[in-house]
Amino acid sequence: MPVWAWWGLISIGLFAVGWLYGRLSRPPTPAGHGPWDTSWAVYFSPNGGATHAIIEGIRSAQQTILVQAYLLYSTRLAGALVRAHQRGVQVHVILDAHAQPHHPPVQAVALLLGAGIPISLDARHAWAHDKVMILDGAIVITGSYNWTVAAEQENGENLLVIRDPRLARMYTENWRRHARHSTPYRATRPWWVCLRVFWGYLTRRRRKRWDSDMGERG
Repeated sequence: MPVWAWWGLISIGLFAVGWLYGRLSRPPTPAGHGPWDTSWAVYFSPNGGATHAIIEGIRSAQQTILVQAYLLYSTRLAGALVRAHQRGVQVHVILDAHAQPHHPPVQAVALLLGAGIPISLDARHAWAHDKVMILDGAIVITGSYNWTVAAEQENGENLLVIRDPRLARMYTENWRRHARHSTPYRATRPWWVCLRVFWGYLTRRRRKRWDSDMGERG
């Protein structure tokens, strides 16, 4: 074989080895940097940015946000859902019926109720332990991460953001199965609130009657 052919083979071999080495030694994309830049991103608690990732996901939603939450104490996340609802996104939340107080509701849940966001309680299971959010039928956010302050600041948790319409469709079907056997949230007011409303009603009636009597005397 001519010398130039040997040199050609050596050059090709060196090029192939260099290309393969470059591929294998290339650092992977950092997890959690830019949740919508790739098909997935992962976050770990404590203080790993999971709450921020959920809020960014809620802000990005244009049509629907479907939620299954075991616990909902985070007013930051509840506030983000309220703002999405106010700009026209359809929001519906399913909560475990027993995991947290519901009568009266905790502050985060009260924010949703006050905004008119539909909430359902799932009492079919021992625990409705899902932690899932589906955005626009295309993005799934799930993991061990509960919607609480402790999950962000104290607990060891994980949160996975996956952009995959096929996976989102399966999660949506599961969400709907749970929605069918869940019951709409009907918040009951404490007795003292009912008493105050009744007292206000009596006071208004008394004031109207007094004004009427004064008008007749005048």
